[in-house]
Amino acid sequence: MHESVLPLPIRVLYFLPLALVLAASLLGWRRYRQLVPSMRALALLAGFDALMELLGFVLLWLHVPNIFLFPLILVGEMGLLLLTYSRALQSAGFRRVAPWIFGLLALYALLNSALAPGTLDYRPSLRVIGDLLPLLLAGLYFRQLLNELRVEQLTRDPLFWLSSGLVLYTLGDLLIALFSNYLFTTFSRDLNRLIWLIHNFLNAVLYACYCVALWLPAGPDRAAPR
Repeated sequence: MHESVLPLPIRVLYFLPLALVLAASLLGWRRYRQLVPSMRALALLAGFDALMELLGFVLLWLHVPNIFLFPLILVGEMGLLLLTYSRALQSAGFRRVAPWIFGLLALYALLNSALAPGTLDYRPSLRVIGDLLPLLLAGLYFRQLLNELRVEQLTRDPLFWLSSGLVLYTLGDLLIALFSNYLFTTFSRDLNRLIWLIHNFLNAVLYACYCVALWLPAGPDRAAPR
């Protein structure tokens, strides 16, 4: 079915992630000086994601496959997420390890792309890594949260919203990543469209959490250095 005759709710869902990530990037830009260091890194992440979403739409409009952008998006997002959590958790050990994680991820993405140049298939291994790492970061936050019990109102903690959004997004995207090549080559076009609508919904949830995290009043980063 052609996109021009798609039902309105489906067309809205196609553009909702872009609208939300643009809103998050604008929030980050307007409040950047008021934000704590960890949320400044999140503002940079929102801006990066907004740029990539816009570029993806331009390529789609030009009928150019945009799958080649995925390694760049993965490395950029993971680098900014590592920066966000290293600033928020303020763990000396994690700060030492984070650059190594980023370097190894960037090297793996480069080698993965070089060994399969020009491929139009999704790279499940990269997507799985791109889902497991945010889950690990969110897990570190929730572990610290339970151990220290410093946050009186979770809904007022920006990192709670970011971590919750990451968990919801990555669990759903992980299932898509594990079966993506099989689903996209085996089942019908309608099912493929449904999968990508689900993916868009997950993106929208994540970007909405970006917006909440960047909108909350500024406060000190939640942990003292150790």
